[in-house]
Amino acid sequence: ADLVELIESRIGDLPAPVADVIDVLAVGEPIHLATLTGIVGSAAVEDAETRGLIVLEPVAAGMQARVAHPLYGEVRRKRAAASRLRRLRGLVAAELADSADRDDVRVVVRRATLSLDSDLPPDADLLMRAAHGAVGLANLPLADRLAEAAARAGAGPEASFVRAHALSWLHRGEDADTVLADIDIAALTDRQRARLAFLR
Repeated sequence: ADLVELIESRIGDLPAPVADVIDVLAVGEPIHLATLTGIVGSAAVEDAETRGLIVLEPVAAGMQARVAHPLYGEVRRKRAAASRLRRLRGLVAAELADSADRDDVRVVVRRATLSLDSDLPPDADLLMRAAHGAVGLANLPLADRLAEAAARAGAGPEASFVRAHALSWLHRGEDADTVLADIDIAALTDRQRARLAFLR
C-alpha cells in the first residue's frame, strides 16, 4: 500500500489526456509512437514525456513508447475500472489493425490478445490466425487460449486442431484428447479426418 501511495504521488494528479496516455500504455505497451499518437494525440504524448511518465526508444520501424517504470502501469491497471481497460484494449487493437505492419505475425498475435479482454466483438478469423501465429512463436499457452476463443467464436474444427496441438506439446495429452473427442467427425472433410487421426 505504501508503494502504491508513493507511485501515485510521483505520478501526480494527471490531466485526463495524460492519464489516457499512461493507461493506453498500461494495457498495450510497447506501442509505436505513431499508433499511440493516433489514439491519444501528440500533445498528450509530449506532456506525458515531459512529466517523465513515459519513455521513447528507437526501434527498426521508428520510435516506440513505454511507461517510464513498470509499476506505473501496474498501479494504473489496478486503479482503473475494468470497463475502461476493456475499452482501451479495444482502441489499441483497432489502431494496430490499421497499421502498416498489421499482417506481421507478432502484430496479429498482439491484436488478438488485446481483443480477448476488450469490448470488441470476437473475430474468429483474427483469433485463428493469431493462434497459428502463437504456435509459430512457441507461445503454446497463448495459442491454446486464442484457439479456445476462436472455437467459441465459431472457427470450426481448425480451432480444436490447434488447441490439441498446443496442449499435446504442453504435456497435456488427456486435455488434448478431450478437445479432439468433442469434434463432430461426421462434419469433417477427408483431409480434416486425416488431421484428427494424426493428432490423436
